Amino acid sequence: MKTYKYISVVALAFILFNAIAFSHVSSILNTSSKVIFFSNPVFISKLAVDVKKLGSEINNGQSSEFPIYLSEINYGLIYYADNKNSKDVLISRDFLFSKFDSVTSTWSTPINIAKDYSIFQEINKNMNFMEIFITIDNDIYSVDLKKSSFSPQKLNINTKFIETSPCLSPDGNTLYFVSDRPGGIGGKDIWASERLSKGNWSEPVNLGDKVNTADDEESPFMMYDGATLNFSSKGHNSMGGYDIFSTTQNDDGFWSNPENLGTPVNTASDDFFYITDTFGRHAFYSSDKTQQGNQNIYFVNYKR
Repeated sequence: MKTYKYISVVALAFILFNAIAFSHVSSILNTSSKVIFFSNPVFISKLAVDVKKLGSEINNGQSSEFPIYLSEINYGLIYYADNKNSKDVLISRDFLFSKFDSVTSTWSTPINIAKDYSIFQEINKNMNFMEIFITIDNDIYSVDLKKSSFSPQKLNINTKFIETSPCLSPDGNTLYFVSDRPGGIGGKDIWASERLSKGNWSEPVNLGDKVNTADDEESPFMMYDGATLNFSSKGHNSMGGYDIFSTTQNDDGFWSNPENLGTPVNTASDDFFYITDTFGRHAFYSSDKTQQGNQNIYFVNYKR
């Protein structure tokens, strides 16, 4: 799988001024000017880190929230809201959108994308989300946001096993996801599939034992360099539950030893679904550290 370790000035301008959704960029070009990403654990360990729980507009205390897409133009956030019964069984999943108001420092009332699709489409004219990938009932679907209706299409990589947590590479050609299908290393592993023609995807490939462990992995997120992968794992000597790690793929396709992002981002609770802005200076993720068993979304700000 091809890696894209450098970003050109042209590509950066395209990202910043056209506000392409964070998991989908039409092309990332090679250049000799290397970009420092804030997901590098060695780099961010020297920074002050501010972690804040989002307000009740997003975290309502009743459902579990998981961030999946972010728009830089207005800090518009697409996220899951899972509703469970008293036996912790999932009864419904909503796909919601909210944007941040920097004047009032509040989030807008969430829009249910599926139910209020026409409203979301109007907002999306500025953000330019073209395609998103979502999970429904442990299967992965794509949603073409250029269409007039919210119509998830099931991907051909789904099996009778779990397929969840999709993330598209910056060049739009590789889909990373989580599955407990046979041939893995542990319980749930991270896999990758290449885009083919006519909406199909190639036979998935396991990322290997540098990334995957005998425990569970979750929520891959590929940075804009096309080489730095953030993901969560119960392995790799985590602090407890899922911790967020970062690994980098070299030009030969090999992954570096994953590095723990450390405190205060990671805790003894489950910390996952870590997504970032272009350079990784700002991030959102989900954790149950203040409400055990109920995931809330947190904002991360790395300060120089």
